[in-house]
Amino acid sequence: MNCVSKNGNLLLNVGPNARGRIPDESVLILKEVGKWMDKNSESIYACGASNIGIPDWGRYTQKGNILYAHWMYPMVGHINIKGIGGNAGNTYLLSSGAELPTEKVW
Repeated sequence: MNCVSKNGNLLLNVGPNARGRIPDESVLILKEVGKWMDKNSESIYACGASNIGIPDWGRYTQKGNILYAHWMYPMVGHINIKGIGGNAGNTYLLSSGAELPTEKVW
């Protein structure tokens, strides 16, 4: 998501070894990426950088008028969505579809 939030692309640089096999270490990394993408691909594919600045707590990606907030430090506490203001509609957790409570004032 860091790459997409800056209008970039991520290349994983995974290929077969001399015997035509993908190394086990690479398979483990690809499985982890796959698990994350199963839940979050909507916020990556066909998305790019948002017109909102980079927050301290993560990154934004955007597709049309849908803004995706990638919260990189969920154990820290609440996130400040300064800059979105009254433009924010409902907030949902992408991985489950659960609606999240939001507050307009920090």
